[in-house]
Amino acid sequence: MTGDENEPRGRAPRKPGAENMIEQHATEDRRRSPAALDEARLRQQAIGVRLRQMFDEVVSEPVPEEFLAILREADKKSAEKG
Repeated sequence: MTGDENEPRGRAPRKPGAENMIEQHATEDRRRSPAALDEARLRQQAIGVRLRQMFDEVVSEPVPEEFLAILREADKKSAEKG
């Protein structure tokens, strides 16, 4: 067999320093410039505005007649059983 006997089977051996990757990534995020953070916030706001517009468009669409007929039939059957 090759590799360290203490390593779990089926996994690649850990690279030195891998334990600190999460901490390093978090530190890098904190180092972002205020301009980069402002740009990210503006991008998120623009996405939010567009999602609300799309939702409003979908909500304001008329319900198809076929769907209304299905709902009426379901109401009728539940009233007969009830």
